[in-house]
Amino acid sequence: MTENPLVSVIVVVRNGRRDILGVLESIQQQHYAPLEILIVDGMSDDGTKALVENYARSSHACSIRLLDNPDRIQSSGWNIGIRAATGSYLLRIDAVHCRLQANHIRCCFEKLLELQQFDPSVAATGGRRLSVARTESAWSEAIALAQSCRFGVGNAGYRLDTKAGFKDTLGVPLYDRRILLNVELFDESLGRSEDNDLHARLRQQGFKLYFTPDATVVYHPRSTLSGIASQMFHNGWWVSVTTLRKHCFPFGARHVTPFLFYLTLTCLMLLSISGFFLPRILFCGMVAIYLSASLGAAFQASACGRFWRVAVVFWLMHFCYAAGTTAGLLARETRTAEKGALTAPGADYGL
Repeated sequence: MTENPLVSVIVVVRNGRRDILGVLESIQQQHYAPLEILIVDGMSDDGTKALVENYARSSHACSIRLLDNPDRIQSSGWNIGIRAATGSYLLRIDAVHCRLQANHIRCCFEKLLELQQFDPSVAATGGRRLSVARTESAWSEAIALAQSCRFGVGNAGYRLDTKAGFKDTLGVPLYDRRILLNVELFDESLGRSEDNDLHARLRQQGFKLYFTPDATVVYHPRSTLSGIASQMFHNGWWVSVTTLRKHCFPFGARHVTPFLFYLTLTCLMLLSISGFFLPRILFCGMVAIYLSASLGAAFQASACGRFWRVAVVFWLMHFCYAAGTTAGLLARETRTAEKGALTAPGADYGL
């Protein structure tokens, strides 16, 4: 194991006191060495830095460095960590409430090395991100189930797939640092979706992203309806803002499906109000199909008396995502490409 190249693990955090020690422990328990850990802190005011400093002073197998991120958003934090890293490979933990399974880094590294022997254009590998409820509350479990279902999150392969292969994006990826430094790093004008943008640019330059389901990460999603509503709204907002700022579309069809669905419903409803009969039939049909499909998917995900909660989470997620996408299109600051927390609404690290 001492002959392995150094892997730098980058964790970007702001006010993550509740989660930071858990993610550090999951890194320390990896079946891979050597590792270095870079904690990039967005000027936390909840004691996160003190926890990390105390943890780093203890005896650990990995070196731990604490860096400041004055811009307080993830994209600038990733870039600070990438530039400060000394490893040949970089693991980006995309949420502080992720927990790596013990074989995650080794599995990603071995697969990346194997692929690059035959195809040097493979830039990163990543595994499955499994949503597990943070608490035992009924709504927390319903949110986790909704984010583990294709009806809830579309064709997000890194969440749902069990078959290995090349993908458009990855969750908790291991990058070849040499390749990453040869392309422009994360766009610091983006408060969210910076990973979609980076991965799109990698693909445009001929690089590939490989998904291996043998590597897994446990992800604890938001545990309240208000939390998931805010997350979905801002995720949708950044789909529009990123597209307009970058003058391209670094996303998949799943990112605009909620918006197109509600846009179609709105148009049909307006035509129905105007007295047209066919739009009224189509509107009722679409609503009926959506409600039936959501209830069916919810029952399949949770075949018990609580399935209705999963359906409610579906409705909330899709509506808030569509509302955020619409708001992003109309927002005055949409085309402002400045960096920092003040110009990045929703960039609160709560992916």
